[in-house]
Amino acid sequence: MRGPARWSRLTAFVASVLVAGLAASAPGAGASARAVTNCAGAGRGSLSSVAKKTAVAVHQSRVSTGHHAAQKMSVIVRLPARHRISAFSSPAMSYVADIAPGNGSTFWFTNYTPLGWVPNLIGRITTAGVVTYYSGPGIDGPDGIAKGYDGAEWFANILSGTIGRVTDAGVVTDYADPRIFAPTRITAGPDHAMWFTDAESGTIGRITTDGTLSIYSGPGISNPQGIILGPDHALWFVNYGNGSVGRITTAGAVSNYSDPSISEPFSITPGPDGALWFTSFGNSAIGRITTNGTITSFSSTSISEPIDIVTGPDKALWFTNYGNDSLGRITTAGKVTAYTDSTVSKPDGIAVGHDKAAWYTNSGNNTIGRISIP
Repeated sequence: MRGPARWSRLTAFVASVLVAGLAASAPGAGASARAVTNCAGAGRGSLSSVAKKTAVAVHQSRVSTGHHAAQKMSVIVRLPARHRISAFSSPAMSYVADIAPGNGSTFWFTNYTPLGWVPNLIGRITTAGVVTYYSGPGIDGPDGIAKGYDGAEWFANILSGTIGRVTDAGVVTDYADPRIFAPTRITAGPDHAMWFTDAESGTIGRITTDGTLSIYSGPGISNPQGIILGPDHALWFVNYGNGSVGRITTAGAVSNYSDPSISEPFSITPGPDGALWFTSFGNSAIGRITTNGTITSFSSTSISEPIDIVTGPDKALWFTNYGNDSLGRITTAGKVTAYTDSTVSKPDGIAVGHDKAAWYTNSGNNTIGRISIP
């Protein structure tokens, strides 16, 4: 069933911003920051930061719109210069949540604003730090965001219960349907449609680029959060409500995998080893599940309330540690390292682009962060 599209006007705030590009540096050692790891290393690194700011030129233009088992050892080691951390801020960033690669050297992020306290925004940041904001009808409590096969970014409006789409030109289309309640995360499927989780209704949704909507229910779906395309061409998702991992085919067949080691899972991603890796927020662990359902759990004092996870260009998994304000890295062998500096605050979403870095949202201080990956 095709959801009605609400067409409206949109205000685009285009800010040429390179504000608070924060790079931590250690005396006599170039750029560095703190790293918490479960392997032996050097002593604590010094913390200092240099903020670089350029003039902000803001103008407004109107555009037409269409409508979340390693050893338990931990020491502090110095973060190598190759893992430089930077942070970018802007006055319009508020409750930054998810982030996803865009076209070219860009990333798109959502400003999830509870109860409409400040304008809800969709933001775009280039690797050079230029930020563009879009606000207006069709953007209402955006949470998850992902690039579609059509080159546009698709996002889930958790407050209004709609699915949105925004192009690089700022044209927004909003798809509403009474069967959508509180969509959270979204991803591109193998069928060129977008698939999303609906936490409130406990369902999985599918929407085509022309707005045709399908809703699927099945055994074990409970407050689903992260969803991703797996190596077996099925969609894999995590059930925050009952601590399980789900799988749905494009035909709508649902499977569910549970294990005592899973607690409040939030996000899932395909790993470099042909398995899927997920965050287990409730017990501060990272999980791994094969396509046949074999589950392994990794714990470490360097893992603290992890939220989002992604495979990096170094063939390791990178994740956000909401609980201890750090960025985590786990190898497929289970070695865990966590990196942080004074700019990392309640990190949430994380994504990898073409610049050999991981970009992430800092929900605690409303900034966008970047950590380089060699």
